[in-house]
Parts: sequence; structure tokens; C-alpha cells
Amino acid sequence: MGIILLAILAWPSYMILSWAWSLFHNYRLAKKSGLPVLVSPFSPDRLPYMILKVPLRPYLEKYLGPIFSGIRPSIFGWEMIDKTAVHNTHGETFILCTPDVNEVWCSDPELSNIILARRRDFPQSQGTIRVMQTFGSNILASDGDVWARQRRLVVPNLNERIMGEVWGSTMEQSSQMVDFLLSSKLDGVQGVGENAKGVSDQNIECVRSVAKNVLGQVGYGESRPFQLRGLPRDQEAAAKMTYVDAVGLCGELIIVCVALSSWLLKMAFMPNILQILGIAMDKLPNLCKDMIEERRKEVHDSGGRENFMSMLIRMSDDSKMGRETSKETGGLYLTEDEIMGNLFVFTAAGYDTTANTLGYAVSFLAAFPEWQVWMQEEIDSVLGQPGADIQDYASLYPKLPRCLAIMLEVLRLIPPQPHLSRHLPAPGLNVHLESGKSHFLAGPANVYINVLATNYRKSIWGPDSHDFRPSRWISQSPEHNPGKPGQEVHFTPEKGTYLPFSGGPRVCPGMKMAEVEFVAAMVRIFSHVSAEPVCLPKENGELETMEQARERTYMVASTTQQRITTQMANPEGVILRWVKRESEARSATSV
Repeated sequence: MGIILLAILAWPSYMILSWAWSLFHNYRLAKKSGLPVLVSPFSPDRLPYMILKVPLRPYLEKYLGPIFSGIRPSIFGWEMIDKTAVHNTHGETFILCTPDVNEVWCSDPELSNIILARRRDFPQSQGTIRVMQTFGSNILASDGDVWARQRRLVVPNLNERIMGEVWGSTMEQSSQMVDFLLSSKLDGVQGVGENAKGVSDQNIECVRSVAKNVLGQVGYGESRPFQLRGLPRDQEAAAKMTYVDAVGLCGELIIVCVALSSWLLKMAFMPNILQILGIAMDKLPNLCKDMIEERRKEVHDSGGRENFMSMLIRMSDDSKMGRETSKETGGLYLTEDEIMGNLFVFTAAGYDTTANTLGYAVSFLAAFPEWQVWMQEEIDSVLGQPGADIQDYASLYPKLPRCLAIMLEVLRLIPPQPHLSRHLPAPGLNVHLESGKSHFLAGPANVYINVLATNYRKSIWGPDSHDFRPSRWISQSPEHNPGKPGQEVHFTPEKGTYLPFSGGPRVCPGMKMAEVEFVAAMVRIFSHVSAEPVCLPKENGELETMEQARERTYMVASTTQQRITTQMANPEGVILRWVKRESEARSATSV
């Protein structure tokens, strides 16, 4: 009995001593860097803390006082809340010392650039790999030679050959969306009254539908008309879900897919949305295999019109068979699992990023009408030129830097990911900066580039770094004709200062496609219509002023949640009125 009692008492003592020793050991490693060190008694990746840290944040901040400064960066989403505050206090780069593994948090553009450029010294984080390889090996969930091979095969399929298709498909879908929104009528909202035509609370879902259909056309050759259709949310919709539907749902709830198996999710006691997710997880592999085989048959039987999937299949199959055309890939090819994995990433991450950026842009332009007019001035100028053809991607796209500036500014304020993650293996390495500074970063450590903090730094973006000001992206050099729509050139920031699409060798291969799709959507939508917030009743029953409605719209759009990318927490809260413009550039906007 005494031995059992001794063991019971010894176990917590052992755990406390082990925790204290680990924290002390990691603190000694952190101090070797010469960087500021914050200490958190909690390990960010331990399951109990992962579950409790967000709801406990207000209480920890209230009752722990100065101790909370070390805990703050261990709480999920702190970057969105604190922006530059932590780095302003503790430095551009600091180390968070925890009992498990230290974390390096960096907002220094020069060091960020080094981390992203040296992919072998700073490989992809294991957390990212674990999440992103759920549905097959892919370019995001691989490293070393496997990553190099996949990149060589995947990236060439996202080049200029498909940009015309992206432009045209986006134009068509956006035109249909505009017609839908102009005919919308939102009833039951006090303050809208009889003037409900053209008013909608489904604006974000509309642009998501545009992005989904463009992806289906360009990625898989699936052409469908615009239709306001969200992700499957009931058993009937689940039975009819397409590949893109299944990927959209799995991508939205990717962490749940990683944590729980499909058979558990489908249990009767689970919430309905999780049961549907379980069905999607089971259907996804077969939906993808069927689609691949269908496209493979089209590619080899008739050639057909090429899209992202058909090009992946053709290049991979040619290499496997040793055909002459395989010289462009050096005889390399993707396995079936890798084709499926890269299609998942292309669909989930590509669709989500573009859809969300379009949603934020529409909301911000309604909240800040001066920038909507600024962009429309460029659209009217370019489309009003003799011989202008709205379908001509090659000639129009380079003349629309203001439209692109809207996207760049949205992604500066709300990037798809608040940070980029890498891993530093043991024993670590010395990093030398051009500024003359040198740091020894001891491994193992998780390395995080704080994209949000860099994006909001006043030393980089000016005193108005927290404001939505798209004109900061237009070059002010006299030779670039600032202030002359259609002749301007967009500003290119210094390396490491702007990383919504990552950077270095692992920069997002779909960046150009996202930019082309965004600009095409802006041109088609805002050449025809303008968007404005709807004035809603306040608590006292009086209607908001237009200024108050704009402020509310901006606040609703800026309140986010993290899924596979950063999304609006309440998209239905963005209620807009769409008004047909009196002076359209009709001569150039026919489809």
C-alpha cells in the first residue's frame, strides 16, 4: 500500500520536475540567439491548451498581469488581435520559450526573406505537412527532392496558357452574378422598405460561387452557369455533391478531417454538418479517381481542350510511357496519389483564397466609395479606348493596375494566413543579416513569419498602415504616369515586406491566376454596377446614416475567423444595394 501511495505522489512530482527541466533547457537554448525571449509555461500544441486557450484568453490577460506577455503569442489568433503590438514591445524577432519546443517569431523582412529562400535549412513545418497531406501528397505537403519534382511538374501548368481561359470564364460568371444581384430583393429587413430590389445579404456567397465555377471550368473543364449554391449542408445535397463541393467542405473543415475519422463523423449523435463532412471524406477519393479517369480518356482519345487537370495527366502519363513530349518534364511524373493531392490543394486553397479576397474587396469598396470611384475611373478609361475588347486578356490586363491594387491592399490587411510556418532542425544555424546583425537560432524550433505584423508596420507602409488605401500600390515615379488611368504601373514592394502568397522558392504557384481572376471580376462587376451599404435600424429604432452603414460594413467584413484560410465570421452581415451605373462603358462591355 505504501509503494502505491508513494508512486501516486511521485508521478505529479516527476511531471513537474520534467516540465521545469524542459522549460529551463529550452530557455538556455533561446538565450544563445541574443534575441528577446518570452517565456510561456504552456505548450501551444498540447491538446488541453489548444482547446482552452482561446476562451481563456480574456481571463488570463486580466488576472496574470505581466506574466501574460509571454503567454500571449501562444494563443491562437493573437496576430489578428495584436497586429504589431507584441513586436513593437519585444522586437522585430523574438523567441517564445515553451516546455515542448521553442518558437521563433519574425517580422523582420530581411530575416523573413532568408528563411523563405533557404528551403533546405528551413523545411516545411510538420504541422502543415500533416494537415495538407490528408488527401494525398502534394506540393504544399512535401520537401526536398519530392517537392522539387512536384513543383517542376505542377507549376508549368499554371502559366500564361490558361490565363485567357481564367479571364473569359470570370467575365462570364461575373456578368451572370451582376444580373442575379440586380434582380435580388431582400424582404423582411427593416429600413429597406419598398426599395428592396438590388439588395442582398448573399454578396459573399455570390462571389464564392463565381470563384467555384471559374475553378471548375479552368481546373477540370466543367462549365456551369452561375447559381447561388453553397456547400452541401443536408443529406440530399450530400448525395449529389460534386468533387468541387466535397473539396470545398473538406477544406473549410480541414482540421476536423485531420483530427477525426469519417466513420466517427457519420455517427448519428454528431451534428448534421459533421455527418455531411464524413460523407464528403468518404466520397472524395472516388470522385477524384472517376474525374481523373474521365479526363485521361478525353486527353488520350481526342486531345480536347486543355485545363489544369488534363495538363497534369498528360505530362505525367507521357513521362511514364517515355513519350517524346516528356522531355519538358525530364522524364519525371506524378503518382496517382500526387495527382489527387495536388488537385485537392489547387481546389481547396486556390478557391478559398480567391473567393475570400473577392468578398473582402466588394465589402471594402462599398464601405469606401472613394476607392470604388477611383477604380471605376480606370475601368471606364481602359474600356472606353478605341478597339477595346473586354474579352482580350492580353491587352487589357496590363492596363488595370488600380484593379490589381484593390486586391493587393485587401491581402495586405487580411492575408490568407496570418503567419507562414517553417521548421528549424537541430542543432540550428547562424544567420547573418546585411545590417551586420548575426543570430544563432538553436533547433529544434518552430519558425513563424508574422505576415500580419509586417503588413501593418508603419516603418514599411507609412503612418496610415492600418488604413485601406489602394493607391499606395501605384508607382508615383513621374515616368510611370501616376494619376493617368490606363497608363499607371503598380508598385513592387521590397522582398520580405509583403508575403500573402509566401515567398522564395515556395511562393504560391497560383498567384498569377488569382490576380487575373480578381481583376477580371472587378472589371466586369464594377463597369456595370456600383455597390453601397444598406442603412439599417439602430437600437433606438432610427436608421443609420450612410456613414454609419459604411463603418458597420467595414467592421463586419474585418471580423474574421480562421479556416483553411482567413474568412469573414459573419458574411451575411454584409448587406449591400447594387445600383446599375448611369454611364457604363457599353461599347466595350458586351459578352
